[in-house]
Amino acid sequence: MEKLKFYFTVLASALYFLGFSQVQVNKAIQFTGSGANAKISGIQQYDQLNDGINTQGIQNSATTFSLAGGTANAIAVTLLPVPGGYTTGMAVQFIASASNTDSVTLNVNGLGPVSIKKNVSANLEPCDIATWQIVAVMYDGQHFQIISPLYAGVASIANAGPDQLNVAGTSTNLGAASPGNGTGMWNIISGSGGNIANTSDPASTFSGNAGASYTLTWTVSPICGTGNTDTVIISFASSFSCGISTVTDGSGNVYNTVSIGGQCWLQTNLETIKYQDGSDISSSDMKQWGVNGAPACNAFNFNGSSCGVLYDGAVFQNAVSPCPVGFHIPDKNEFIALLSSVSNDSRRLFASGAGCTGNCSGFNTYICGQIDNGGWEGCGSGDQIYYWTKPISSEFGWITQFNSGNGGTTYTQVIAQYLTNYNYSIRCVQ
Repeated sequence: MEKLKFYFTVLASALYFLGFSQVQVNKAIQFTGSGANAKISGIQQYDQLNDGINTQGIQNSATTFSLAGGTANAIAVTLLPVPGGYTTGMAVQFIASASNTDSVTLNVNGLGPVSIKKNVSANLEPCDIATWQIVAVMYDGQHFQIISPLYAGVASIANAGPDQLNVAGTSTNLGAASPGNGTGMWNIISGSGGNIANTSDPASTFSGNAGASYTLTWTVSPICGTGNTDTVIISFASSFSCGISTVTDGSGNVYNTVSIGGQCWLQTNLETIKYQDGSDISSSDMKQWGVNGAPACNAFNFNGSSCGVLYDGAVFQNAVSPCPVGFHIPDKNEFIALLSSVSNDSRRLFASGAGCTGNCSGFNTYICGQIDNGGWEGCGSGDQIYYWTKPISSEFGWITQFNSGNGGTTYTQVIAQYLTNYNYSIRCVQ
């Protein structure tokens, strides 16, 4: 070995002085040093298939990577060194310059176009490749198979949400569906004086004039492909004065309203069998004393016309509100504000004779009972009314309990797994 090293050194020196630029060695070369004495430096740019590659070339994936040329559907790339032909297992990566609109071919260094397939043998479809997407393919002997994820860029079908007619007040929250893989945009098509707080927010606040009607469009545009549009009508009641005006739920039930401490509440519990958009509430999600075989409640402090329906957690959690348009299920802070407005004396929230003994607020609640793990309860006994309360935590539903006997109030968390088994009252606030 020492002799081979000596001969190699002599040969390299001789060739250097003779002006030769290459050295060919048909023996294994063994490095016995360390650090800088055990590496090869200065490997230049490769341009032939049998050239060595330097570290920079490996980092850049230069032998397999290229910016795409050609067109969106007829892609051309140039690799270095130039491949001798298409061989099974040949890998190519490129950055697409445009989204495809049809099936796609790939031409590498002018070797000829070869179709790119997905799912082994299927042609690509529009938007399977997006502009500036990094695409990886591998030759299978006949085609290039795409091995990078397909671009899931098709936006969802535009859904502007349900029409909102005769909304109390002059503002409401819009209810469009998310645009998915794309962007959404609100536009006012007709009606004067309307304003969209955030035109790209599907749930943006929309305000207008009392008595006016507006037509809005929600347009969903994907990053690639064709967008689509849906229309919604928003109208505001001619005038709304809490305590005088009434509101109507999805079933056509009419409610009086009451103003307490700057908040506007329904004066009776919810009794609708439909959501705000007119869709049916499942009969399994609502119960009522004395209806459909349920036990009757004839206690003195129970009022069927004011107590309404007992709803389970499916209604409470539903994306579309069961409350009249412009009203919603309260959160805990709104109930706290209500209680504060009656000096934290919950007895004043009850109807006269059902708990309130003076200075009643007009909230007019009764002992309406509930259904929990003990079954039908609260008729003729106890002094509490329970209301579904929007959760602060996604893990729990909240129950607000107003007491008529001692004026106390408590808030109880109901673990999510029980929500669909428990039924409580709903009182809506604007």
